[in-house]
Amino acid sequence: MAAPTILIPKYTTQEKKGKRFLREDSGRQTNPKRGYQSPAAYLDDLAAMKKAIILCSFCINKWGSPRKKGYRARFVPDPTGVASGYAVIGTCDACKQNTANMGGGKVYISTDLWSKVSMDPREAHRRARDAWKKKNDRQDFQKVMADVRQNPLKYPAKKRYFTATVNKES
Repeated sequence: MAAPTILIPKYTTQEKKGKRFLREDSGRQTNPKRGYQSPAAYLDDLAAMKKAIILCSFCINKWGSPRKKGYRARFVPDPTGVASGYAVIGTCDACKQNTANMGGGKVYISTDLWSKVSMDPREAHRRARDAWKKKNDRQDFQKVMADVRQNPLKYPAKKRYFTATVNKES
């Protein structure tokens, strides 16, 4: 009977194992010696694997229709209202440039995963509008109540259009 064969990995230390196995994806190959991959082929590979695709403002138009490929732009509302909910900063998967230097970018997510990581822009607008209305209604009411406290003769009890209790301690 033959002795069993034992396979030993080439790297034995934990440090080398971590470098070997936990390496992040380097993206498409642009070196002709290692095998050149065109941006279109790389984006098609990412789309086939249903991975997120980051594109700068120049490469968005080159990719074509994301809906036909089963992708949608990710939307996350900005609470400050300064930036677009679609804006993302990262490295473009097509041209390998930083999207901040290229006029901004978008990240496209497969439609299967889109509802888990994104929000419908119309729903975000509706929520922001409702919050703004509630805030302004509260501020208007507080202004009227402050005016009633300061000028009680301006609002006689007969002509009041609303009833409110005023706390005299404040």
